[in-house]
Amino acid sequence: MRRTRTAGIGLIEMLATLLLIVAFSLISARLFTNTLRQLRAVPQAGNEIAAIEQIRAMMTTDVWNAADLRQPSEEQILVLDSQGQLITWQRLSDDTISRSQNGIVNHWINATKLQFSISEAGVLMRQKDRTWLFASPLRINGSRP
Repeated sequence: MRRTRTAGIGLIEMLATLLLIVAFSLISARLFTNTLRQLRAVPQAGNEIAAIEQIRAMMTTDVWNAADLRQPSEEQILVLDSQGQLITWQRLSDDTISRSQNGIVNHWINATKLQFSISEAGVLMRQKDRTWLFASPLRINGSRP
């Protein structure tokens, strides 16, 4: 009677198992680093959304109460409100917006690449592929300065 060798099959099975473990480890390490990268970006995106919402709320109030709107430069919008107070909106850098009124200055740092312009209906605020229109009753009623 002949005996068959089974020791070689055990070694091949161990190598195949080891290869599967290495492949699983590489895939899970990449998945883990991508997950950590995404978790790091979430608070930054939340801060940017909060900053844009604050800017939007203040800009809506300013433009709605405006007696006059001017844009002396691409980075600046001047709003003269109904009480005759001057409100200055200014883009200081690619991600910083400033609003000043009566010596009180507000800064928003995470407002990535916002641009302002004055249109027939009011003020336009653009960011990448999004656009907001802040309608002014002054402009809608046709009594533009």
